[in-house]
Formats: sequence, C-alpha cells, structure tokens
Amino acid sequence: MSPNRLEALTKKRDEINQQIQALKARDKAKQRKEDTRRKILIGGVIMKMLNNGDLSQERLNNMLEKHLTRDKDRELFGLCVEQDKNTPEVKV
Repeated sequence: MSPNRLEALTKKRDEINQQIQALKARDKAKQRKEDTRRKILIGGVIMKMLNNGDLSQERLNNMLEKHLTRDKDRELFGLCVEQDKNTPEVKV
C-alpha cells in the first residue's frame, strides 16, 4: 500500500472517529437533559400532591429521610445531618 493511500485512510479513520465521538456526546447530553426533565416533572407532581392533600408532609419527610444521604441534600430539606461513621462523636 502506498504511503499516500495509507495517510488518506488514516485521515479518514480519524475523521470518522471524531464524528462518532460527536454523536456519542450529543446523545449523552440529550439523555442528561431528559433525565433532568423527568426529575423536575416528578418534583412537580409531588408538590402538587402535597398541595392537594394526596400526599402528607409526614410521608414525604419519611421518604426524604430514608433516601437522601448527602449532607448538603439533607440540609436543604431541614433534615438532621448524619455524622460521619468514621469520626468518633465528640461530647461536650
């Protein structure tokens, strides 16, 4: 195979790989947007259920207490922040 032909094929392969990466990135961005939209819609439904009385605040608090694990997330909803398991409790 001639060096010119090999260079041309290598260049074409690189261009195709770039196109593949661009398509994958676009698809991943679309999936992230759809996931965010789902979360927003679920939140809206939960809020509507709270306002309509279809879901009690106590039940929501129990779900949040059970499923929120990050301190920052728990603080946002006024839940107690769990102490790090590896850090001994300091009593004053």
